Amino acid sequence: MKILVTSGGTSEAIDSVRAITNHSTGRLGKIITETLLAAGHEVCLITTKRSLKPESHPNLSIREITNTHELLLEMQERVKDYQVLIHSMAVSDYTPVYMTGLEEVQASSNLEEFLSKQNHQTKISSTDEVQVLFLKKHPKSSL
Repeated sequence: MKILVTSGGTSEAIDSVRAITNHSTGRLGKIITETLLAAGHEVCLITTKRSLKPESHPNLSIREITNTHELLLEMQERVKDYQVLIHSMAVSDYTPVYMTGLEEVQASSNLEEFLSKQNHQTKISSTDEVQVLFLKKHPKSSL
């Protein structure tokens, strides 16, 4: 049987050096994958770079992703080719929208204006004493 397994935890970039992530190790997905391989199944494991992974096996393919968007693309491409999906990945609940200093937020009379802004610099300045990070919820139902 062809089985698709997800494991590990996604990360969402704030800028080129910062990200929001979780501490999922991928241990459960690794155990599930090893058990399925031992039973003779063909497994595709969608996981993250830092996650625990099973040893190489002729019936195992591994696809590494970083964030929720990459997970969605991999799932859309692959799910139709598998009979079973085991989704054990810890998927980020939120993604960063905009990060700025507290002074800019305090000066605003409309906080919703920050939801349409974007950070265009590669690395957000760290000169402000306090930073405010605006996040938006991921529509997990599309995964």
